[in-house]
Amino acid sequence: LDAAFRLPVLVRAADLLTPELRVPLPDVVLALPVTPRAFPPAAEGAGRALALDGLDDCLCVPAQAVPLPDGPFTLEAWILPEALDGRRGLVCKTESSEYGLFAEDGKPAFSVHLSGAYATAQAAEPLLAAGRWQHVAGVFDGARVALYVDGVLRASAPAAGARTRNALPL
Repeated sequence: LDAAFRLPVLVRAADLLTPELRVPLPDVVLALPVTPRAFPPAAEGAGRALALDGLDDCLCVPAQAVPLPDGPFTLEAWILPEALDGRRGLVCKTESSEYGLFAEDGKPAFSVHLSGAYATAQAAEPLLAAGRWQHVAGVFDGARVALYVDGVLRASAPAAGARTRNALPL
């Protein structure tokens, strides 16, 4: 670790949206309870990114460290995949409950478990590319789930209800 190393934080950002205006609310910054030795070794050329091998590496954040109330939310991540075959969890807190960003053979998806079933927005075609940084975001606005890749809406689906909770880590 060098002087530029910073432990990860979770930033919860929100805007109050009305038909007439958008009011940004103060960000909430939550420290994640991890220690540097908990991180897998960084891959060569990874810079400041967390490098995971896609097999048995992960970063687990305890459920109590991610206090997400019911209602609208956005889940997003920057990814640099090495491979995209099969189904892969990108950022997940799922097990017949909660939410997650996934990729299946390069097709990204965002799922939220609402009132007993998953509402999913999944791209119809492979949009993710190995070896390239991409931004993936899932948005639940209370009426639909939407999937964005690099800021472009790629899929959406109707979604309403209370989120099914679990005590699993993110």
